[in-house]
Amino acid sequence: MPSGSVIQYAYQTSAVAVTNANNSYVATSVAIAFTPKFSSSIIQIHWDGFFAKSASASGGFGYGIFKDGVVLHDIGADSGDRPYEAYKDETRINQRFSRTISHSAGNTNARTYTCRFRGYDSMTVIVNNGSGGGSPKKKMQI
Repeated sequence: MPSGSVIQYAYQTSAVAVTNANNSYVATSVAIAFTPKFSSSIIQIHWDGFFAKSASASGGFGYGIFKDGVVLHDIGADSGDRPYEAYKDETRINQRFSRTISHSAGNTNARTYTCRFRGYDSMTVIVNNGSGGGSPKKKMQI
């Protein structure tokens, strides 16, 4: 196989909203089960979705790409339970976010990729909130 060839492709989309007010990362409603063909494969994951924080105070949230429940990159945070991929001193965040990462497959074991999120210090955050009109969708592709 020539270097740089696309060997496999997986895609999923969802319009299901997920709300999280806990101090733990919760998966959005897209997940892709994937088995690499080669252990030397480079896997590129792209996630795109709409986040909303409708609090009456400052705050934010963190989100990341997880493989089998383990985050694949750093998620910035203050001490304790305060991730801040996005943070505002005003009251609301309503914005589309995306993340693309690449990593080595390492083996040919089956795995599941998800995007997970949580609020800053138990703040309520909604992914794919459609209450503002339109039809936001989240997607993940490998």
